[in-house]
Amino acid sequence: MIPARSAPSHAALRSWCRCFEMTRPDPSLRIGALILAAGDAQRMGRPKALLPLEGRTFLETLLERFARAGIAPILVVLGGAAEEIRSVVKLGLARVVINPDPSRGQLSSIHCGLQALAPREVEGLFIAPVDTPRVKVATLQSMKEALADHPLVVPVFQGRRGHPALFSASLFPNLLRAPLEEGARFVVHATPNRLDLPCEDPAVLEDFDVPEDLRTF
Repeated sequence: MIPARSAPSHAALRSWCRCFEMTRPDPSLRIGALILAAGDAQRMGRPKALLPLEGRTFLETLLERFARAGIAPILVVLGGAAEEIRSVVKLGLARVVINPDPSRGQLSSIHCGLQALAPREVEGLFIAPVDTPRVKVATLQSMKEALADHPLVVPVFQGRRGHPALFSASLFPNLLRAPLEEGARFVVHATPNRLDLPCEDPAVLEDFDVPEDLRTF
């Protein structure tokens, strides 16, 4: 379990999050995506970003899904396996952000991603673990359309909330203030006017932690 700590200041975050921008964002596209791929994946035995899926990697597949849904900019947070991942996956269409200490938890990667955005660059941001590569483009598009009336949209399949969640920019300060040990769930549970959006997409519930989980493919 990650020890409880107070959320770092904006200045501190900027000092330890190194951002490498690969493309210039299109200002006409206001919904972005943040792909979380900084974890060490010790139980899986290799970076989840490089797991195979239909001739490509998890990360390549998820990048393609977001691009097809018209999402930009797309940010990818990497950690200790950054060089290995970048040697395999072409990230020219993404903005790469390095989390120098992923052991602080997934929320620390979210902090890095938020700090890599320019002020008012996006009106909303998908936050997606890299091991959710099969989410349907139609699911992403439906969530985009729903954001206008809700600060947070979470996909739901058969009564269970899944990933990715779509956060309005109005919730970014809440994510930055959330306890590291609680993660983004803290903000989800604290947003009663969120929309739990039913979808016919079992992929929103997928979660791959150990090699045996890949047998569901």
